[in-house]
Amino acid sequence: MSEPDNIEIGSVELPINWKPADELPVAYANAFLVQYDTDHHMLFLTMAAVPPPVLLEAAKQDEKTMEALRTAGTDIKPIARIAIGPADALHLSRQLESTYDSYLNVAKHVLAERRAEIEQVGDGD
Repeated sequence: MSEPDNIEIGSVELPINWKPADELPVAYANAFLVQYDTDHHMLFLTMAAVPPPVLLEAAKQDEKTMEALRTAGTDIKPIARIAIGPADALHLSRQLESTYDSYLNVAKHVLAERRAEIEQVGDGD
């Protein structure tokens, strides 16, 4: 996880001490809406959860039900709305990209190790 050590406020650089976030609730988000307000120079990031339609399996059997689902759509439950300035949005974008790249690198190595373990088990037969 990437955490800045210092923050600049004007010409003063202050150390940052992150407090544990373990007590904050965690919510799953799979939908994101980014908007901007040029009057206030802010970007708004809204995160939401889009549940799969409950009747999807049943709808596959019945064309009328499927058409009703297509017409009605599904509700989105917003979880959080965060306002950030343009410079912070750029910083967030770079942190997300860097963290995602690190995740992919680790996941690639973990997958390679698991494949090697499976091959060793298969060779032992």
